[in-house]
Amino acid sequence: MTEGGIFRLDAALPDGRDPTRFLIGAVELHAWAAGQPTIVVAPGMTGLESLPIAVLQPVRDTLRWVGAPEAEALPLPTDFQPLATLAPDEETAASLTARLPPGIAVLVGPNPLPALLARLAESLAASEAANRRALGQLPPQLHGQFKGSAPSLTASPRHHAPDIAAEMAPTGADFQDLKLYQHNLSADGGYRHLDLGLIGLASASGIWREARLKLFDRRGIIGMEFRNLRGWPKVFDPWPEGGSDRFGPFWRLESQGVPAALASLSSLQNRAVVAALLEVLPAAAREGAALAELSEQDREAWVVRGTNLGAAVAMALHSPATTAGTPAVG
Repeated sequence: MTEGGIFRLDAALPDGRDPTRFLIGAVELHAWAAGQPTIVVAPGMTGLESLPIAVLQPVRDTLRWVGAPEAEALPLPTDFQPLATLAPDEETAASLTARLPPGIAVLVGPNPLPALLARLAESLAASEAANRRALGQLPPQLHGQFKGSAPSLTASPRHHAPDIAAEMAPTGADFQDLKLYQHNLSADGGYRHLDLGLIGLASASGIWREARLKLFDRRGIIGMEFRNLRGWPKVFDPWPEGGSDRFGPFWRLESQGVPAALASLSSLQNRAVVAALLEVLPAAAREGAALAELSEQDREAWVVRGTNLGAAVAMALHSPATTAGTPAVG
C-alpha cells in the first residue's frame, strides 16, 4: 500500500476491509485511551525513538508502536486524536491524514521536532491550566485531596514544594561561544559523545562564564553528563547526588529516569543552569558537531538528540509524580 514511501489509497485491501481508515493495535489503542501522549508518523521517519511519548507508524495498514510486533488490531475510533501527525512532505501528509479522523494537527518537514515540542508544551500548559481551574472550583476543605499537578493551596508558604516546571521554563537562554573538548565514538557505534564547553551561558535566572557537559548517546539513551573534576567549571551549588567512577564524581540527566535526576537538583541555581543548558542544547549540539567536522546528517542527528532530551525533561516536569516528589524547602 506504499509506493516510494507514499501511501496509496487507490487499491483495495486483500481482506476487503475499508481502505479509507487505518486499524490500530489493541495495546496501542488502550494506551492512548488511558491518556498516553501519542503521535502518528509517516513510514521512514527516524530519530524519534527516545521521545517520551508513544510513536505510532503504519505497518500493513495498522498503526503500531515503532518496533512493536504485529498483534491484535481494532478499528480506529472516530474520536482518535493524537497530539500530531508528522510527515516529511505535503504529499505524504495528505495520504496519511486521509486515513485518520479529521482535526488532527499535521506537522510537515524533514525536522518537525521543534514544532512538535511547541505543540507538546501547549498541551501540557493547557492541562496544567485545567488542573488549576479544577482546584479553584473545589471547596477549601478538599484542596489537600486534589491529585492534579497544581500545588496544594493549603500548603504553608514556607514549606511548599517549589514549582519546578515554572522554575525550569524556557527564558530565552543563549551562549556566546562554544568549545569542543572531544568527540568520541565507540568502535561498535553503541556509544558516542560531544564534550562541550558553552562560554557565556546566560538566561533570565543567571549567567555562567562556562558550563561544560558531555552530550551522549548510549544505545539510544540520550543524556548530559557533568563531572566534579579539575578542568570542569563549577556550575552546581551544591553538587547534586549522582554517581562516581575511577575518574571521580559525576551527575547525569538521561532520557530515562528523568524524575529521579531532577529530584537531586536541590537548589534553584542548579535547576536554573540545567534549564538553560537544555534550552540551548540543540544549537550547541549542532555547533559542536560542526567543530568535530561531522557530516550534515550526523550534525542533524546530534540536534535531534539534544531536542529529544529536552522533550523528555519537559514531559517529566509536567508529570504529577515529579511535582509530588519534589522535596520541601524551608
